[in-house]
Amino acid sequence: MSKPEIRHEGMRIGGEIVFTDKVVEVKYPYTDEVIGTVPAGTAEHAAKAFEIAANYKSSLSRYERSQILQRAGELIGEKREFLAKWLTLELGICHQHAIYETKRAQDVYQFAAAQALNDDGTGKVLLIDPNIERGRSIAVATRMSQQIERTGKEGFMAAALQGDIALVMTHINCIDWELSQTLANFRADVRTAYLPIVIYGPTFMEDDLSLTIQRTPNTHYVVYTDERAELDRQLDPFLVSQNTPPMTNGLRDRRARAAASLLAQIATRNLTHIFNLKPATTALGSAVNDDVLASDSMTALSAIPTREAQDILVNVALGRTRSPLIR
Repeated sequence: MSKPEIRHEGMRIGGEIVFTDKVVEVKYPYTDEVIGTVPAGTAEHAAKAFEIAANYKSSLSRYERSQILQRAGELIGEKREFLAKWLTLELGICHQHAIYETKRAQDVYQFAAAQALNDDGTGKVLLIDPNIERGRSIAVATRMSQQIERTGKEGFMAAALQGDIALVMTHINCIDWELSQTLANFRADVRTAYLPIVIYGPTFMEDDLSLTIQRTPNTHYVVYTDERAELDRQLDPFLVSQNTPPMTNGLRDRRARAAASLLAQIATRNLTHIFNLKPATTALGSAVNDDVLASDSMTALSAIPTREAQDILVNVALGRTRSPLIR
């Protein structure tokens, strides 16, 4: 490998690029030569970053956030060779593996587009509560269809894979992951990072969780009660803050095409070991009835090893109402 230029990167704090006099050298593992430097950040830098993050309140709608993530994925694709080069230099992996990592990162950022196939403009509330009846009693205040999971891990998996969850509500004593781990995993994954989360529990725990609420973006605490009016009073301001403008038909069509294309790419690239397409089976089954979405939807269905998915394909192939090209 030819001798690379030395790259000097700054750290980002509050949207600004920050350099320090002291740096940490980054070395190419195979030759131990310096390929770049990064700032040797201090506790003061970390404190400033946490303060900015804790005080920040995003005004972006869910759609605007989705567009940012989509664009991030596109940029990874546009700069694939550049990123792969630096992955190889920093990690010592081969170029082929570095290219794979960039494609995987791009897929992760763009996976959120898949929810368009299931998006009917409302979405579901996901309840995480080991006590099913308690969860149902508080979910009614959201006026949304419900899905209840008993554990933090099961709740996270449902939200990450389904793409139709609009709100997450979790009891303070969630199990198998406990609360802090559940929140951390939701915020660390691109598919769930921006979902609004409501934590509910007794009055005496509200103060104890105040710091957690401050540090976890788009999170709210409500005191559990059986009184519908009191739940509405606590929930309504937070739910209103999540409202976004209605999606136009044209925008919905564009998102549906992008989602179908992405799912087809996951199938053709054999990435189903990373992204489970099974939760999208029903939505894909509906999409095959749309001539614009049919081809990509059937490609995605062909990678789903279930009886339901294969039955959909058989019905399309044998049906007399579809064009020969689609059949």
